[in-house]
Amino acid sequence: MKTASRNFIAALLIIVAASSCTSVYMASPAFTVSLRAVNIKHYLPGLQSFAWATEGNKLLLIGGRTEGFHGLPSDDTSFNVKKANDSIFVINLVDYSYRALALSKKDTSFFQFSSSNMEFKQAGDTLYLVGGFGTRDTANKQSNYTFNTITSVKISEMIHQVEMQNGGDPDRAILNRASSPFLAVTGGELIKINNLFYLMFGQHYSGIYDIDNSGKYTSAVRQFRFNNNNTISDTLSFIDTNLHRRDLNVAPLIQNEGLSYAGYGGVFTKDISSYNHPVYLSFAGGKVIVKPDTLTQITNQYECAKAFIYDPSSKSDITILFGGIGKFQYNEKTKKWENGDHGAPLPFVKSITQLVYQNGYSQQKIQLPPSGLEMPALIGSDAIFIPDSSLIYSEHIIDFSKLKPGSSPIGIIFGGIKSTFPTSSGPYPTFLNKIVYWVYLNYK
Repeated sequence: MKTASRNFIAALLIIVAASSCTSVYMASPAFTVSLRAVNIKHYLPGLQSFAWATEGNKLLLIGGRTEGFHGLPSDDTSFNVKKANDSIFVINLVDYSYRALALSKKDTSFFQFSSSNMEFKQAGDTLYLVGGFGTRDTANKQSNYTFNTITSVKISEMIHQVEMQNGGDPDRAILNRASSPFLAVTGGELIKINNLFYLMFGQHYSGIYDIDNSGKYTSAVRQFRFNNNNTISDTLSFIDTNLHRRDLNVAPLIQNEGLSYAGYGGVFTKDISSYNHPVYLSFAGGKVIVKPDTLTQITNQYECAKAFIYDPSSKSDITILFGGIGKFQYNEKTKKWENGDHGAPLPFVKSITQLVYQNGYSQQKIQLPPSGLEMPALIGSDAIFIPDSSLIYSEHIIDFSKLKPGSSPIGIIFGGIKSTFPTSSGPYPTFLNKIVYWVYLNYK
């Protein structure tokens, strides 16, 4: 849920130039990333804030919205149900052909599949979907409900049902469902460790979206087990004030102590701004350990397309954040960072940030003109990065040691929002980004 287009009154703050406010790499590899549009002769489905999974060269898309910025309450169109995605899509990533399976508008069991900002996790051939903001009543014109359901989907079977000539039955791909108030979360992150799930960050929003009303933030990591008899069990909540955030970028970290996670950015603080200090989460002995960082993240705080890279030689985790929404935007004319957009906070930005995690802390490097590279447009918000499967270290993490010097394609960016101006408004609308971009990693 975005509030970037509301013109809050805020003082304009100029901080030091990029050369003095961004950290450099230490033992980690120095590189840049750049984007090149893929030449596709037809438009692909436009979506933002959706769940996704892959099987081979097939991309499965569920939920999300078919518009740009979701609108404001003053328009009486915020989260309009007509703009909720009511189809399941499968895209062939070789030739970018696609098929769609329309969902029944009367089958309430699939209303969750049209919600936005679901938490989701792919584990092998299973996609788990939790929560999401949508509607459970066909009479509603606007989304007003946070789903309290976890649904497991057999990915290969759902792809098969979508690709059937006359349209298949999505119910054949459903493995299990369970409902509980414990699961009523949107805008968070879902992970799975062995047989336990962890629902991190996010909020429970009830009623029609109102910019002056905040949802109930979980401020927690919620642990649960998903059973085959349509129930959940072993529920525990690990509450910490550092977890009071939503719509952030969560990154996996591979370190000596095992897999952990970083939470970069997120919204909203009491002054309607972003969180700027990373928070790290690790899991040991039945507990969740929360550790805040002192690094100040300059931009790319809102959920955006992100790539994860692990360098085994330096044992560095690199998270690349592509565009989206950030607290500071770079003014190329003045060569300085500016807080917001002439008084309006959290503008859409073109910045690409690399956050390097090493020895318990993160450093940042931001690609800037003229020496660096930015996004080709104000894109990236609620988009996804799909890594090249031949480069995978584990899950969606790229193995840096598999890359060769020069310029190498590492994956694609798909979907999300495109804004025509840093602060969207009537004269400066937002749209869906329907251009697919190859991401190239460049180093010597």
